[in-house]
Amino acid sequence: MKNLKRITLILMLLTAIFCVINISEAASISASPNPAEVGKSVTITVSVPNVNTVDLTATVSGAGTSGTIRLVDGSMTGEARTFSKSITVTPTSAGTISVAISGGSNAVLNGQYVDVSASTNITVKEPVSAPKPEQPEKPSNNGNTTTKPNNNNTTTKPTETKKSSNSRLDTLKIAEGILTPEFDSKTREYTINVPNEVTKLSIEAITDDSKASAKITGNDELQIGENTIEIIVTAEDGSTSTYTIKAIRADTELGLQSLNVFYIDENGEKVQIDLNPVYEVGLFEYTLKAISYKIDNLIVEAIATRENAKIEIIGNEKLKTGENIITIKVISNEEQTEEPSEDEEGDIAQPEEKVYTIKVNKEAEPVVAPLTTIQKIKNWFSGAGVWFSNNFSKIQTVALIVSTTLFVGLTVYYVRDYKNYKKLVEQLAEINKTNLMEKANFAVNGEEKSGTIEDDVTEENETTEVLNENKNTLNENLDKFFRTDERDRTKQEKGRRFKK
Repeated sequence: MKNLKRITLILMLLTAIFCVINISEAASISASPNPAEVGKSVTITVSVPNVNTVDLTATVSGAGTSGTIRLVDGSMTGEARTFSKSITVTPTSAGTISVAISGGSNAVLNGQYVDVSASTNITVKEPVSAPKPEQPEKPSNNGNTTTKPNNNNTTTKPTETKKSSNSRLDTLKIAEGILTPEFDSKTREYTINVPNEVTKLSIEAITDDSKASAKITGNDELQIGENTIEIIVTAEDGSTSTYTIKAIRADTELGLQSLNVFYIDENGEKVQIDLNPVYEVGLFEYTLKAISYKIDNLIVEAIATRENAKIEIIGNEKLKTGENIITIKVISNEEQTEEPSEDEEGDIAQPEEKVYTIKVNKEAEPVVAPLTTIQKIKNWFSGAGVWFSNNFSKIQTVALIVSTTLFVGLTVYYVRDYKNYKKLVEQLAEINKTNLMEKANFAVNGEEKSGTIEDDVTEENETTEVLNENKNTLNENLDKFFRTDERDRTKQEKGRRFKK
């Protein structure tokens, strides 16, 4: 009995070993043709010999292919039989087709479940183009020899190569963003959102077939909003496929392009006040240095980043003493071509708005006490000194003109007086000369002359008359001279009174 048990145990072990050895040969995978070519169908066959199969699954993937092969029997008894099933796929790109029977597939061998697994890879190559037929050589007319035409009845036709109709893209990438949906050669329409500063997309489009070509249109000067870009792929045989990208370019960020603050000074000129910090698009709060109590209004110059935006400025006029807040609102003013949109709560969406603020302090007006007499005199002299220093050149010019005029006038005056004086002296000299001559004649003639006393008296009377006449003439001339001098002095006195 012990030997029988040993023999039975040995037989069972041998059977188990036999089963294990055959498991590796339980499944097989084949492909035809192998290797495969892009665009040509390939048949994949899965065979399972000597196994009662309950549910056996093989998956096919890679090189643009996908599929599933199932072998189903359901019989747990009877003799083992062989199952084979096939699937035909067409690869769309070069690479590897993977075929695998999952390790979890169920199969029965000799009434027991066994783990059946197998896998293989099928290489897919690009189609090989046939070489172009050689062109027959043209007969040469150079030299004396000639080539006779071939008189054989049979002619050899060149083999025509079938051109590829592959007009697909293998790669499509955009440097400025991500396509939606993810690229797939079978998907022809995509969407991408780009910021406002992007005016042209950097598109990388690689054709699946090296002999195909791709042309991009609509990618220059992208406008704000929706733009349509087309990628037209032309196959070797002339057939085309079009991939469309809807590029949505964002609008300019709402805000201010520039911001400046001014006031008008006493001379009517604009004076700029620097912002602190220096204006920047992303900053919304600023301050100004303290301004004089004399400034009541400020001029705010603001330019929006969008042409259709509206700007509202509040608080820059009638400034009060102390702190003032100037508010600049930038409001989008887009034309509504459709009905106003509603938000999630059902309210009508409000226009976009950006708010800038400028804080400015106005100084208090100083209190001025009334001036004393001494302060007024001091201020007068100070002002006179300032006026004199500011107008020194003008004063100097006027003084020179007045001095020159006075010098000329005095010169004329004294020249005229000198002439009158000289004339008077001449008249006196003439009178004295006459008197002396008369006296001399009287002295000489008086001794020699004889006559009566009456004659002497008469002659003396005549002499007296002549002297009186000369005396009257001299008095008249002196009177005239002094009257002229008095008249000039009166005029000068009147001139002085008029100037005062």
